[in-house]
Amino acid sequence: MRIRTMLRDAARVFRTNPGFAAVIVLTLGLGIGANSAIFSLINGVLLQPLPYGSGAALVRVRMGPSGPAQQPGNLSPLEVADVRERARALDGVVEYHTMFFNLLEREREPERVQVGVVSWDFFPVLGVQPLHGRTFTPEEDRIGAEPVLVLGYDYWLTRFGGDPAVVGRSVEMNNRPHRIVGVLPSVPTYPNQNDVWMPWYACPFRVGDGWHLNRQARSLLTVARVAEGASVDAAAADLDRVAHELHAEHGDAYPGVEQVDAELVPLKEELTAEARPTFLILLAMAGLVLLIACANVTNLTLARLNQRQSELAVRAALGASQRRLLGQLVGESVLLALCGALVGVAMAYGSVGLLREWASALSPRFNEVRVDGWVLGFTALVALVVGVVIGGVPGFQARRLAATLREQKASGTRTRHRVSAALVVAQVGVAFVLLTGSALMVRSFSNLVRVDPGYDARDVLTVTIDLDWATYVTNEDSRAFYRALLPRLRARPGVQAVAAASDFPMSGATFQTQRRILAQGATDTDAPPQVNARFVTDGYFETLGIPILSGRAFEARDDAQAAPVAIVSRAAAQRLFPGRDAIGGQISPDNGTTWLTVVGIAADVRQAGFEADLSEEVYFAFEQSAYQSGFARRVLIRTAGIDPMTLARAVTEDVYAVDPDQPVSFVQTLEDAESDRVASPRTIAVLLGIFALVALVTAAAGLLSVIALSTAERRREIGIRLALGGQRRDVVLMVVRHGVALTVGGLVLGAVLSLAVGGMLESLLFGLDARDPLTLVGVATGLFAAAALATWVPAWRGTAVDPVEAVRE
Repeated sequence: MRIRTMLRDAARVFRTNPGFAAVIVLTLGLGIGANSAIFSLINGVLLQPLPYGSGAALVRVRMGPSGPAQQPGNLSPLEVADVRERARALDGVVEYHTMFFNLLEREREPERVQVGVVSWDFFPVLGVQPLHGRTFTPEEDRIGAEPVLVLGYDYWLTRFGGDPAVVGRSVEMNNRPHRIVGVLPSVPTYPNQNDVWMPWYACPFRVGDGWHLNRQARSLLTVARVAEGASVDAAAADLDRVAHELHAEHGDAYPGVEQVDAELVPLKEELTAEARPTFLILLAMAGLVLLIACANVTNLTLARLNQRQSELAVRAALGASQRRLLGQLVGESVLLALCGALVGVAMAYGSVGLLREWASALSPRFNEVRVDGWVLGFTALVALVVGVVIGGVPGFQARRLAATLREQKASGTRTRHRVSAALVVAQVGVAFVLLTGSALMVRSFSNLVRVDPGYDARDVLTVTIDLDWATYVTNEDSRAFYRALLPRLRARPGVQAVAAASDFPMSGATFQTQRRILAQGATDTDAPPQVNARFVTDGYFETLGIPILSGRAFEARDDAQAAPVAIVSRAAAQRLFPGRDAIGGQISPDNGTTWLTVVGIAADVRQAGFEADLSEEVYFAFEQSAYQSGFARRVLIRTAGIDPMTLARAVTEDVYAVDPDQPVSFVQTLEDAESDRVASPRTIAVLLGIFALVALVTAAAGLLSVIALSTAERRREIGIRLALGGQRRDVVLMVVRHGVALTVGGLVLGAVLSLAVGGMLESLLFGLDARDPLTLVGVATGLFAAAALATWVPAWRGTAVDPVEAVRE
């Protein structure tokens, strides 16, 4: 009943002053909304239990050589079988890898799909039940069984319109019919959101002798469930025993390795390892925004308390206790905070889509980001705490309000001014921290995008064409396809240059292969340098605008009948031919069996991203590469005078003209590929920039309100000074000095805090130190200027008084 009375009194007070209430609600809404939005990320990705029936017991299994530059990783098929048989503390050891295959269905365009290749019991071990149909059975986990597929939820919706009758239908993949036996529910599937899933036996590469019977073919991500009654530590010790046994029994599979170690990582930790540091930094920054908002609202409430002295004194005279006065002020603040929470929840709802899109690059759990009951509870709790805090400070100021009004008004005012001044100093200090973090991220992002990647991304279209493994079996099959396709593309109006390649810069893929390249005349032939190997057609360097620094680029005459040639990047030339001219030099990618002549030196390119080092590259002529690993997967088209994306459909039509069963996987401009590579740092910079802007405006508003109130209270003093001949500018400077003193105190506090917590941002910065002095000085100067302006405005307005009227008062 008492709480209802307090809230009713609070609502009545705010009906009489809606402007004040609106400012408070909006200010708190911004602070609470920022925290609710970021908490929805943390709740969905970091806090919620895994949406699997066996979530708490699931672990990632790693095994491999132990050393300073090595760490345990994926397992080979034979190692998975050994762990499954020997590790007694693990119940259910399953394997996973992903492939891309072409899926064909009558009356539909062919489609390239991402396929998860797993053990039959992969889904039972995770505890995932199918939405429709079933998953795989033990009988289907053997060579020779009928090929079957399980559809991912999102792919089922987009490709088959969510039709449950798709179960039992057959589609063609790898030149074989595959029967659809089930559909997965809408859960984040570890470790990838695959389109379809198949048992390992149906993957033509998994069952090949080169993989299936090779103990060193360590490409399988392995997941297990800790046995009931066993701890993760006990299971890890058991697995370590197995690793040592395998090393002792199969030493030839671990050449040059003194010890093989193993480790278990809880699956929840595995899913969130990349996202955790970034999310926690954002939550800390959002918390600072809320602190500034609280300080500002507290100052506004203190200022309003001065105007309500008569009202509160009358209440005290009529018998209101100190507890009742305190309860009234806290009730008003709580009501405002709850209204601010509603604004914050609306902000969080509006930002969920953007946050999911950003989180998708950091964790497969991005679809679990939502405003649910936990987020609403967090928001309500924050609102209650904020309401009590911002109501409690002025409330305690009002505890002896009646006595203060009668006997100690000046002392009470001085106390309030000290509290207000401390809050302003805190606001400026916290704003300094946020502005510094934002400035560092913006400068880091600017450094990132200003890096010269070594090529020209303008007007280049990239097309991913994953040739069907079952149709294009040999290198010559692949070459024949591109011999037919590339001339068609070159004939299109507006096309300036065309090339095919195993990959392109900034693709984010890892299809380039590492090869040890032996240079003729090298002194160390036992361990030749390892560099990136790329397979490209003629026109590649022209299409990407990569300069040839010396020699020549590939030409049409560099075919299978010509002498084998290669082009090296400048960094590779310096590595392979130190102190010598690489042009005309001989290199071998197969330990001396085949020798190629270096005919050109290309400029260095940042293949893996703006933040990556310049890579050492050897380019092989696509038509000559009998030693090629994999096929060309990308087509690159440079246009002149037209938007590259206008050719998207034309490229698809030309591919169908060559092979009607060959899909085009992905079409994108190279500039968009670059933009995707920097999406995460750009989003962090934008979020911190928004937080910093809110902090700056709020801190400036808080300083302005304190100076305005102080000036208003000194109106009589200012009038007397002016009446006695004082100059207006002198009075303005007197008031401004007060604001400057508060600002300087805040800047000192902010500088200390920024230096103390700067290391938190270190891992997110590129080409910049977290304690960069130029950034600190720049932020301090900008914040000081904004604060000086916020101080000068009320000072100038406050001195515009009539001295006669002021003296008469």
